[in-house]
This record gives sequence, C-alpha cells and structure tokens, in this order.
Amino acid sequence: MEIDFWFDFSSPYCYPVAMTIEEAARDKDLQVNWHGFMLGTILKSQGSDTLHDEQNRARLAYTWLDMKRVCEQYNLAFVRPCRFPSVSRLATRILCWYQHQDWIPAFVRAVFHAAYAQDKNIADEKVIADCIALAGQDPLTVIEQANSMEAKARLHLQNQQAIRTGVFDAPFFQVQQEPFCGLDRMPMALDWHRYQSDVFRQTGTA
Repeated sequence: MEIDFWFDFSSPYCYPVAMTIEEAARDKDLQVNWHGFMLGTILKSQGSDTLHDEQNRARLAYTWLDMKRVCEQYNLAFVRPCRFPSVSRLATRILCWYQHQDWIPAFVRAVFHAAYAQDKNIADEKVIADCIALAGQDPLTVIEQANSMEAKARLHLQNQQAIRTGVFDAPFFQVQQEPFCGLDRMPMALDWHRYQSDVFRQTGTA
C-alpha cells in the first residue's frame, strides 16, 4: 500500500512531516511517494497568493509560535527562518527529476533541516549541494541536471499534476485516492487503509 505525500519546501508544516513520515509509514506497512511542488503556483491558480499577503501578519506570527510547539512535540530542532517564504525551485526540481531514486528521502530531510533547523538559505546552490552530498550523491552532476530545460519542464508538469490531483495546500496526502490535508491529518491518512480494511470486513463492501 502507498501514501502520496505532496509538499513544498517553503511550507513550514511540511517540515515535521518530512522528518517523520517515512518511519511512521513503515510501521503501517505503507510506502511513501514523495511529490514536491510549488505551492505558490497552486495559490495563483486559485486567484490567491497568501504567502506574500502583508495583511496576513497575524497568521504568520501564529505559524511560528505553533511551529515551535509542534517541533518540540516531534522532538525536532527549530529556528524561525529569517527568509520567508523560501525560494526552493532548485531543490524542488531535483526532487521532481530524481523522484524515484532511493536517496531522495534523505535529500528532502536534509533540505528541510537546513531551512528550519539551521536557518540556511535553501535558494543558495551551495546549501543544496551540501544536502545532495549528505544524501550520498555528487552535487555537480545532480545540480547540472536540475538546471536543465528538461528538469524545469518536469517541475511545470508536476505542478500541473498537483492541480489535477486536487492539491490545494501543503502538506497534502492521498491514500487510495482519499485526500487528507494538513499536518494534523497525517495520522488519519496513515491509518486509512486499515480503517478501510476494517469496514470491508464488517460490511463486506469497500
């Protein structure tokens, strides 16, 4: 069974999910499919761009307060980033191009750790190079491919797929085509296949 995890590196609540979902999914016999996308593209398709809305300062202040509490709960280091939202196109292009490689989860975690535990600028190619190296890959080769026109086109297609899938925020999960949105829905998403199995056994219907 699989769980699709849609996320944007610039979305703070994706950080605790990225750092914990693989182990949690393993305990549930689920395989995680990692889908990076640009949340700003989704918001613009909805006629909204709240990440850059200066009128939303109260919500942003709450987000940093809540992130501190959430990361304490998950036993994760957290430093409020001095740059927000982060520019994460390079990291996302790498994810999209190498999506099915077994080193991608380690790369994703390295990028989130750099952004939210170390307050590093993930728009900086050198920072991303370090994350690639931490995942056991050659930074020069990976970055060269990620900067190609083919990789840029792949990211565009990924954003369009997110829209077609119905992704409207991040983190976003899908299990057996059932959608779940938000960090607080991760436990429900992880248990969904078992819930469905219980329903089938009790009623004889899926």
